[in-house]
Amino acid sequence: MKIFLGGRVERAEFHEIERDVQGIAFRAQAELVARTRLTVDSVFDRFIGESYEGPEPTLRSLYDVDVFLLCRSFPDEFSAADVAALRRTAPLAPIVIVAGDLCAGEDRTGEYFPGARRFYVGSWREEGRREFERFFDKSGATGILADAPLASLVDQLASGKGTDPRPAPRGSGRAILLTDDPDMAAFLKDAFQDAGYEPQIESLARFPNDGVSWGEGVARVVVDAVDLSDPSFPSKLRAIKAAAPGTPIDLIAFAPRADERLFYERRDLWGRVRVLSSPFDVDYLVNGTRDGLL
Repeated sequence: MKIFLGGRVERAEFHEIERDVQGIAFRAQAELVARTRLTVDSVFDRFIGESYEGPEPTLRSLYDVDVFLLCRSFPDEFSAADVAALRRTAPLAPIVIVAGDLCAGEDRTGEYFPGARRFYVGSWREEGRREFERFFDKSGATGILADAPLASLVDQLASGKGTDPRPAPRGSGRAILLTDDPDMAAFLKDAFQDAGYEPQIESLARFPNDGVSWGEGVARVVVDAVDLSDPSFPSKLRAIKAAAPGTPIDLIAFAPRADERLFYERRDLWGRVRVLSSPFDVDYLVNGTRDGLL
């Protein structure tokens, strides 16, 4: 097997990732090739530019690459067109993007990378490395990297891969699910219903209505696709809290920055609020009480 490691991995924030990938490649007896630039020669289907190892390219062909791991130091370091070029030459190879600290929040305003599995430096140990190791399992590839290359976030979550094998605690009461994505609404409804809750779908875009109150019996509130940088969101969150006083609230956000996470998880300001970054672990969302966070 062959692993391609791309980007400026010499940056200090990527040292741990480079070391992990080298260790996984050694144990899997896989060849590891690295290049700083991702410019692809569309005629010969190979990279243009220099390699770490020497002046001659180490990767003459892209056809035999089994997995791409791209370290993204800053927004626009490489484009969706660059990633699409890799996809065309190796259609079945998973593409993993590990975004550095400077890229936090880029998916709110930057390009979308279809079919790429994105992790952030801060979550690599918890999520990314585990999924990378599972792809090279000797008994067969498992995890989200083994999914179809263009599987959506909902497809990945619905597959149940990466779930906790321990028996899940049963919930009770209503779970208010604020989302405007039909696929995510259906997924969250099934997940919370299976866990014992009574799911209730509400529109985040149309919330709040005048004098809205969900009454008694609300056990959980989940708010999907939150833009934590939106200056109007704090007032919306206050209205959500007023509609279900004392209820634990999960905010599913796109690439929350560290300061945003710290702000919204301040117990003295917001109470029992937790911020989850997409993609998220389903058990961690639905059965969060086992971690003592709710």
